[in-house]
Amino acid sequence: MAIHPESTSAATTLEDRFILVLREAGEVYGMWARLEELTGIVSARWRKGYTSQQRPTPDMVQALCRQRPEYAFWIATGITDAANGHKAPASALPFPEWRGACPSDSVAKDYFRASLDLLDTLAARGGLQQVDQAERREAFGLRPMNRQWWASPLAGVAAELADESPAYGELKRVCKLRDDLRSRVKLTTAKKRSTPEESRLQRVDPLTRHLHDGDLFWS
Repeated sequence: MAIHPESTSAATTLEDRFILVLREAGEVYGMWARLEELTGIVSARWRKGYTSQQRPTPDMVQALCRQRPEYAFWIATGITDAANGHKAPASALPFPEWRGACPSDSVAKDYFRASLDLLDTLAARGGLQQVDQAERREAFGLRPMNRQWWASPLAGVAAELADESPAYGELKRVCKLRDDLRSRVKLTTAKKRSTPEESRLQRVDPLTRHLHDGDLFWS
């Protein structure tokens, strides 16, 4: 595996990106309590992570990624893959891509959420919801054997789920729909491009006002 050395420049950090995702919604009334309800992580920890009083812990990062899976890739890496639905929040400045609004964005979110639901179903069927870390890692990890990687018995449960679950068939349908929409991205975004006057009304920042939200790259 190629290992890329960590940049020595002052690049964006995971902590920065964690805060920017939370910032997108604004600090609305009840936001922290709502996050506690959704994730099981106490509201004080969310508030402290947002105000940089503590670093976001792995369980907080994972919970935020599961709540906003379309931002998970950006949270982890700092870059986007807009053509495949991996975006940055509106509160962030993406680079080297711009924003790349695609007709498949909403379907990509459906695909991510459906995939997460199926992963949870696999864990439930495999009896992995109340096990310790070592058992869970053993179940989801592959084992080295005769210079190959062999699956745990959980692979059998996955195969059954893929074969018989209507939700798995729906996931494949959504995946195809996303791919079909993505293939038409250039034509669709060109038709939706704002006029110069509309662009001025939508964005007042003189450095980016000429860019449209459908532009994939800076210009």
